[in-house]
Amino acid sequence: MNITPKLAYRHAGYPANTALDTSKVYPATIATNQPNYKKRGLVFVDCPNGAPEMLLSRAQYEVVA
Repeated sequence: MNITPKLAYRHAGYPANTALDTSKVYPATIATNQPNYKKRGLVFVDCPNGAPEMLLSRAQYEVVA
């Protein structure tokens, strides 16, 4: 699945260059290891520049066809 984040999310304490870019499309993996992942629409997205992957809920991204 490919997604576009609605905001420039990044991990707390990480530099600005690790934020997700709202104008880019990112491959996402469904977060099957999380509780209620279907209901909440949870996905994992790799962050740029070596930051750890980020967990996003359905309200935080849009699916790109």
